[in-house]
Amino acid sequence: MKTLSRKPFLLMLRDDSGELTEVKLDPALVTSDNALIVLDEYNDTCWVWIGKNVNMPTRMHTLRMARSIQKSGHKVGVTTIGMATSRLVEMMEKDSSDPEVAANIEKFKNLLASNWKFEDEVLAYDEALASHYEA
Repeated sequence: MKTLSRKPFLLMLRDDSGELTEVKLDPALVTSDNALIVLDEYNDTCWVWIGKNVNMPTRMHTLRMARSIQKSGHKVGVTTIGMATSRLVEMMEKDSSDPEVAANIEKFKNLLASNWKFEDEVLAYDEALASHYEA
């Protein structure tokens, strides 16, 4: 994990026909109809989920936005989440028969299923690890 001057967060963004929206981290959103970007400061990773029913323009937009956000982060209030994450993990549901993609999907779903606390409705954090960053 990168050293941050504040506690790390996870942030989920949903791409709805070219419009990125911050949403509360929810494993139930990992469906065939959704395109999601999750900025994961705990694992220094930008996760990209593309459901098999997502149309091509949305799929391309999500991937393009993920690459951009991986470099510059996404601002929530005064906090920029996920700036310069070192890993980009693309998961296309249609490729889930590939062992590497399947393993990444499993890691992604396990990450989302963790017991997260929330700040500002959409910023997820691990309460046990957050105490290391408190002043």
